[in-house]
Amino acid sequence: MNTFLKNYGQSLLLLAGIGIGGACGVIFGKDASIVAPVGEFFLNLLFTLVVPLVFFSVGDSICKLHRQGQAGNVLGKLFLTFLGMSLAAGVIAYLFLLAFNPFEGLSSTFALSGEQNERFDKIPFSQALVQAFSVSDFYELFSKSKLLPMLIFAGLFGFATAKTGSTKIASFLEQGSAVFMKMISFVMYIAPVCLGCYFADMVASLGSQLLTGYLKAFVVDLILALVLFFAVHSLYVLLFAGKNGLKAYWGSILPPSITAFATCSSSLAIPGNIEAAKKSGVTPAVAEAAIPLGTAVHKDGSIVAGVLKIAFVLAIFSQSIAGLGNAAQILGIALLSAIVMGAVTGGAATGELLICTMLGIDAQMAGVIIVLGLIVDMPSTLINSSANVVSAIITDSLNKRGKKS
Repeated sequence: MNTFLKNYGQSLLLLAGIGIGGACGVIFGKDASIVAPVGEFFLNLLFTLVVPLVFFSVGDSICKLHRQGQAGNVLGKLFLTFLGMSLAAGVIAYLFLLAFNPFEGLSSTFALSGEQNERFDKIPFSQALVQAFSVSDFYELFSKSKLLPMLIFAGLFGFATAKTGSTKIASFLEQGSAVFMKMISFVMYIAPVCLGCYFADMVASLGSQLLTGYLKAFVVDLILALVLFFAVHSLYVLLFAGKNGLKAYWGSILPPSITAFATCSSSLAIPGNIEAAKKSGVTPAVAEAAIPLGTAVHKDGSIVAGVLKIAFVLAIFSQSIAGLGNAAQILGIALLSAIVMGAVTGGAATGELLICTMLGIDAQMAGVIIVLGLIVDMPSTLINSSANVVSAIITDSLNKRGKKS
């Protein structure tokens, strides 16, 4: 019982808070908006921690990776594998939504001002891309809407720290990262109540139909997760490791996958995933590099969830997902948001803010997407975790084939 509560406690409390808040929004209607300031307070508190968290966490990670010398031929193939698998997962999710979009008609639950619609329509993707990657002044890096430039800045800072060999700055980054991670954990103690209040106001303001949209999103994400986990991943392993590799993979992948699914944490599955990769025939050095790195930056499940989130927001603004241009935009933003989320511990809010930034919509819409992210977290984490073992198998196979030729 204690283990169950430890693994599920936080998620159950969050879901309970959101459920109670949604019920209050339905029952009390507009009167439920009286608790809106509580939800806004929580989101503001969370957003103020995002920028320093990005700086310290990413700077510390890049510094440590460089010092460990994790570069070269294997690392290059590993990141190409990450990219290929991520794009494939995003394309599968996009094609599924193109055939079956559960969010059509969602805009009827939102009362958007003409100014908001104009803002969305007037920002082209190329301009949003420039704004997302760069700022014209240093102080703008500290804005919550400029997270990707901060991510790039933090990476350069960490790399320069490793190159100069400054142990004091390296220690500063490491300790700063630990401090802000701890602050995030403190803030999450009040998350069930605050998100419940936010959700009560959202349902009261936007209508109970929104709940149906969230339920549909969970069902779609679960279906996609099962397809990727059982079918797509099996196909990858079969192609790169053969029948014996596939048998070994399925003989070892379930325990770490169940751990990841139950705890909503890919990190907790790292030891089990390394062992699963080794049992699947992966060279130990490759397994021990691929799994931790993949846990940080390779997030196929988050990309699938990102495609869902973007389609969800586009539906709210009565925008279509069809067309080659829209497909490229959706996949590009989903990939970038997953990278941001993967690069930062507790980085869900950074991914939601990046989606808002690159779509050119108000950052407060991130709250809507955060709730959606929470709902699809379990199936998304399952894919995030298992995909890292598959990527290790593919990379090791490519490396062995390269040595033979």
